[in-house]
Amino acid sequence: MGKVCKHKVAGHWLYITSHCTILEPPHIHSNKATKITEAKAGKIWVKCDGSSIVEKTGGASQKDLREIQEWIADNVAVMEAEWEALGGAWVWVIE
Repeated sequence: MGKVCKHKVAGHWLYITSHCTILEPPHIHSNKATKITEAKAGKIWVKCDGSSIVEKTGGASQKDLREIQEWIADNVAVMEAEWEALGGAWVWVIE
């Protein structure tokens, strides 16, 4: 499974996995730990307007989540490129 993990925001690593790009709509995982595990990760769905919906916090505080969501909104093009680099189609089905 491929993984793109280049961004650290509010002390949390943001990443995408190739497993997810094939099976699910666009989203970002977040994890504060140095050992990144999806089981304890946050999951944030990305909407077509760049806003996002937090499904799982992964232990992130509300302040950290706001900062992460702001970063996602400001970097949607970056997330789209990384999602597609792992084989996914950047299509929005979350409304």
